[in-house]
Amino acid sequence: MRTFFDPFRFATLLLSTALVATGAPASEVESGETDVVARSAVTTAVVDREPTNRVDALGTDHDQVFYFTEIRDQTGRTLTHRWTFQDQVVAEVPFAIGGPRWRVHSSKKLLPDWTGPWTVSVVDETGAILKQDHFTYGESSPPPAPDTAAAKPPDTLAPPAAPAAPTESPSAPPTP
Repeated sequence: MRTFFDPFRFATLLLSTALVATGAPASEVESGETDVVARSAVTTAVVDREPTNRVDALGTDHDQVFYFTEIRDQTGRTLTHRWTFQDQVVAEVPFAIGGPRWRVHSSKKLLPDWTGPWTVSVVDETGAILKQDHFTYGESSPPPAPDTAAAKPPDTLAPPAAPAAPTESPSAPPTP
């Protein structure tokens, strides 16, 4: 079999893609979400397994972006975060769902010349798209607004962290 250099595959190997999954209490379902994907957000950070904001555009002053999803009633299935740039799949990060309410995020390192529209999708085992979000990576972006819809109720305590799910490439498991 003849091999060739594919810059997107090579870039994917260079990218640091982190994945953290844990069972968690659910926050309110936002309108427009699917029954499977209760919440999703493109964000600049994830703290305590929650997105810190929601962004539609990022400037090149950011070199990493996260995709957060809360999955419902899919225990035992394997879903995937698919990162697409210029109609090319640049990364697919599969994760096993370990509970009835499961929060998971993946991240993507961005190079300054990867400007333009991006799509991040939640895809099932058959390739069906369950949820899609879009963002633009470019020269300048407005400051991200806090994501008040993703905040957990103050009286809810998260259970202990579950073991990390598989990642796109081998890495040390995250600390709880």
